Amino acid sequence: MASKRLSILMVLAVGGLAWAGQPSKRPSDAVRGEELYRRHCIQCHGEMNLGDGPATLRLVNPVPDLQGAVKSDDATLNIVLRGRETMPGYENSFDKFDARRVTRYMANLGNAQPDNSRIDDRVEDDAPADDAPADDIHADEDAAPAR
Repeated sequence: MASKRLSILMVLAVGGLAWAGQPSKRPSDAVRGEELYRRHCIQCHGEMNLGDGPATLRLVNPVPDLQGAVKSDDATLNIVLRGRETMPGYENSFDKFDARRVTRYMANLGNAQPDNSRIDDRVEDDAPADDAPADDIHADEDAAPAR
């Protein structure tokens, strides 16, 4: 009887360890881009990238309306990472992969057909993918594309 209880406890313990060791799913590139935009950009650029965020009331220089003007290219990536004029750079807040996610999110604001291609297909870099942080672009292949 005691050995039967011990066997059941062992099965439950091993099953619990196996379940606890499962990696959590990473957010899609689109979800991560939106999260970063809301955390770092929305205060100035606003909900729809119109330059009308709540922080603009306290700024001396206006924030431009960028809806439909943002491209997810290397020039824009550099602006996000290094800043430009009165806009601060965010290279200490996130890496180039996350910067690409933010620029793609900004480029898609107001668009009916978002660009859902994978970020790792678009970032031109010689660094191997193993150098990328854990919350990076390597989302599950099976995950449905974000809408």
